Amino acid sequence: GQMATAYISLAKALFARGRFRQAVDQLDLALTDNPELAEGHFLKGIVLARAGDVEAAGRSLDQALELDPKLTGAAIARIQIHFDLTEFEQALAASERALAFGEDLDRLHLLRGQIFAALHRRDEAVRAYRESIRHNPNSVITRYKLGTLLAEMGMDDEAFEQVLTAKRLSPSSVNNRLALGDLLA
Repeated sequence: GQMATAYISLAKALFARGRFRQAVDQLDLALTDNPELAEGHFLKGIVLARAGDVEAAGRSLDQALELDPKLTGAAIARIQIHFDLTEFEQALAASERALAFGEDLDRLHLLRGQIFAALHRRDEAVRAYRESIRHNPNSVITRYKLGTLLAEMGMDDEAFEQVLTAKRLSPSSVNNRLALGDLLA
């Protein structure tokens, strides 16, 4: 109950200061007080991931999702860990489960685009990026990734339009200026 909440608050403050080990210790205390606290497992997964212990982070995020499958933030973090470990099929399966809850769809579709691109499934990557943009038309990173992929596929006009739109959304972005320069070359 209240002790778990206090431990989590302290863990958040320690995490914000970069004191990951101490944050994990506080989260362990919170989870001892309330082992069914999905938020505690989720936060522990995030802290462990930032500390570089991705295997333990994955286990904590899996526990959070077992307790609360609708915890989209935990699902996104878990998908990212699968992706970073080049476990693309697991990342794709986790993203499909997360899509069912209808939250953070722009981020989920962005991740799916990255996964499909890594699997060399370019047409599916393009569809995923477009779906992400449908949910968040102002996503500079998604437009940049889509533009880059379209350029690789030889679809220069649409690639140029995506990168140009990303540049309009974020004029100071170095990546957008570089990509636009590559498309104009």
